[in-house]
Amino acid sequence: MNIFDRMINLGLGTFSLTKEKIEKTMDEMVERGEMNREEAKRTMEDLIQRGEEQRDQLRVMVREEMDKWSPDYSTTKTQIENLEARINELEEKLNQASQG
Repeated sequence: MNIFDRMINLGLGTFSLTKEKIEKTMDEMVERGEMNREEAKRTMEDLIQRGEEQRDQLRVMVREEMDKWSPDYSTTKTQIENLEARINELEEKLNQASQG
């Protein structure tokens, strides 16, 4: 899972937590008589819809920023494998030097 996916999942987790809070708040307002069930349902749906729209906008913004950075900071699998091989080589040389 790449960092973009992790950020989106974090946002989705936060969104679901927020949805639970919205539902709880709406239920409390109905219990106190501040609004009826239908008003609470419409308000909750509106808030959730706006939250989803903002999440989608955030997703687009994050993707655009990552696309700006990716040409400069991308690391290919081959580059990582080459670095790992070089590290292994250096570790072997250090072990040989410390033994000899």
